[in-house]
Amino acid sequence: MMDTLRIGTLVGGGDAVQVIPQIAPYGFESFSLTFWQTTGAVDLTETAKRVRELSAEHGFIISTVGIFGNPLTGTGDNADTLASWNG
Repeated sequence: MMDTLRIGTLVGGGDAVQVIPQIAPYGFESFSLTFWQTTGAVDLTETAKRVRELSAEHGFIISTVGIFGNPLTGTGDNADTLASWNG
């Protein structure tokens, strides 16, 4: 429903499976999974599967998934940002 506001918070994507069960009981209705510059060694398929299970258990949604970095430079710490978006 577009006119519904949900109470949510940001959660580090690599830690989501461990963190969400700890904070979901506090009433969060949505989570935004965030990654800094890269998804790194995170198994996205397994993380998605587990987060779906947690969502069914606790009744929240994932509102966004973000990778923050500058894919235009393609250098330094930003070298993997574009690759992370490409999956």
